[in-house]
Amino acid sequence: MTTLLADPVQLAGYMQRDLDTYTAELAIQIASGAIRRYLKGQQITAVTDDLVILNSRATLLPVPGLCVSLPQLPVTDVALVETTPDGLAYAEWSAADPTQYLVDMTDALVILRYGIGVVWPVEPGTVRVTYSHGLDTVPDDLMGVCLGTAARIINFNPGIQSEKLGEYNVRYEALAAQGFSPLDTIILDSYYVPTVS
Repeated sequence: MTTLLADPVQLAGYMQRDLDTYTAELAIQIASGAIRRYLKGQQITAVTDDLVILNSRATLLPVPGLCVSLPQLPVTDVALVETTPDGLAYAEWSAADPTQYLVDMTDALVILRYGIGVVWPVEPGTVRVTYSHGLDTVPDDLMGVCLGTAARIINFNPGIQSEKLGEYNVRYEALAAQGFSPLDTIILDSYYVPTVS
């Protein structure tokens, strides 16, 4: 299970009422999942020694095989880069020489040094990276989005919003109204990391 973006005590404080732990954790879990889904899988919280299997790309560089784009930001450490022979996905892995590449922590790129005569395989599943990423502490604005979303989940009551007696007509509160607020989306958009394809 991934780390939650808030905790039950914070949610109780936000809502200014006592909550049972199960309800609070469930609402926070749902809200955290919704936020990560909105951010296209971005974890936000710290993950150590995450192992991902990728392929090199021509991102920012004109020659394929010179760059690997890591899927999570911020990158805090790259422990190991491994490759397989080109075209042999998931074959035996061998460690890449760390003196042959640079790590751009800001843009989550592992880039081969120019002019060394080495390229990485370009087939899917031929580059494996063990790296750490994410934040040690959830930023306050993001925690606020999580708490607000969790509070809406707890307070949601799909009751009747309007009722008409002549030719009986009932309208229920729309579920869509319970999503992210416009302010929430502004905050979330600031954490969105476009993926390179």
